[in-house]
Amino acid sequence: MNNNRIFLLTLMVTFITIMVVLTVFWQIGYPLMFGGVNMNLLIVPVLIGVFILPLKYGIVLGFLMGMSSFILSFALGIPIFQNPLISVLPRMLFILPAFYIYRFMRSIVEKYPKYGKQISFILISLVTVFSFYYGLEQIFKLMNWNFETFVPFILVMIVFVLTFYFNYLDRIDQKFIYVPTSLILGTLSHSIITILSMIVFGDGTFQTLIVLLTTNVLAEAIIVVAIATPIVIVLKTIYPNIEKGLMV
Repeated sequence: MNNNRIFLLTLMVTFITIMVVLTVFWQIGYPLMFGGVNMNLLIVPVLIGVFILPLKYGIVLGFLMGMSSFILSFALGIPIFQNPLISVLPRMLFILPAFYIYRFMRSIVEKYPKYGKQISFILISLVTVFSFYYGLEQIFKLMNWNFETFVPFILVMIVFVLTFYFNYLDRIDQKFIYVPTSLILGTLSHSIITILSMIVFGDGTFQTLIVLLTTNVLAEAIIVVAIATPIVIVLKTIYPNIEKGLMV
């Protein structure tokens, strides 16, 4: 076994160990969010692995993430995730869009380095506006609140979030400007595929699930970006050929 393979396996074992710890201490790995639904923070080591390791390693991490949800669903009494088509399959499938989103964003930034920040900001702006506006609209409908009354407040929230993200991009080395945007889009792809599986194979309704997409995904995305961005950048700086499975 050569040094490169040992290096990749060592990283895999590290990510798997983190996932096991987050599963055992599920209060940290699966904190309760809006509506009593558990957020899944195992996505943090999974996305880091997807972004820096070859694709086959990412699929294994996605499978283990799904198995974690599947096993805990019995311990915590969450019937919907006791169906592997909802707990395991989506966590393996989302690896593919997350993997190719990352490489697409990287290729765009490498091709148009002067516009990397603008491209990243526009994409996240579209996601933010959709999530806040349409997601909160569904929340207000469920609560029988007047949505139009809160529109000015929602617009202020959108401006605040986008301003923060624009300034955040300024603090990142421009050649890695695609990393946080890819993490947000990867988190979004995970949520969309999982939610679609809940609709197709479970008893979830679109209105209820779009509420979860707005609230829980936003919280997940913030945590993922805050934790995973510096880790991915450091690893890619130290090991620029890591995605090819090479230490140098």
